[in-house]
Amino acid sequence: MNQQHRDPQAADNLRHVQFAFLDALDRGERPDTWLQRYPQYAAALIDLAQARDLEAALPPPTAASVAAVAAIARRTLAATTGATLSLSERARLAGLSIRDLAARVGLTSDILFKIDRRVVRPETVPGALVRDLAAALGCTAAALRAGLTGGPVTAGALYHAKQAPQVGQQTFAEAVAASVALPPADRQRWLEAAAHPDAE
Repeated sequence: MNQQHRDPQAADNLRHVQFAFLDALDRGERPDTWLQRYPQYAAALIDLAQARDLEAALPPPTAASVAAVAAIARRTLAATTGATLSLSERARLAGLSIRDLAARVGLTSDILFKIDRRVVRPETVPGALVRDLAAALGCTAAALRAGLTGGPVTAGALYHAKQAPQVGQQTFAEAVAASVALPPADRQRWLEAAAHPDAE
């Protein structure tokens, strides 16, 4: 193994030189002056210069390839850090829309949207629904519940008032009762589940 990789200080020095080298190349400096100044890093700097030239010759990435890499990064982040993700983020990672997810659990997308934005108070969401959502999204109920904590989320719009408008909250049962698109059988099922929100 190379000595500079075993010594943290040497590795840090190499990174510093590499960043400065790339900045110098961007300013139009010639690489040979850097190779003479840092002969101990010559191989690494030559590799870096070649990789930079190859990257510059590539066509710009397509929107589809950027989206694919972003999806991989989100999945990797969620898998490695146990990041707290919202319901909509988990659905997107699973390749589902909120509408698809709602159909899988027997709800309508307006109710799931309210749950995701925490317009529905999280503590009133039935354990049975959390369990069904977690199964559909490939995560644990606890991880899903963690993403539902906190107060209501506004749409991120800019407001001209001194403070953002207050978003009223409702219970899960109120959201189910207010949904005009929910079929009667599903409405009854979820109203019964709402009577026992802790039952998972």
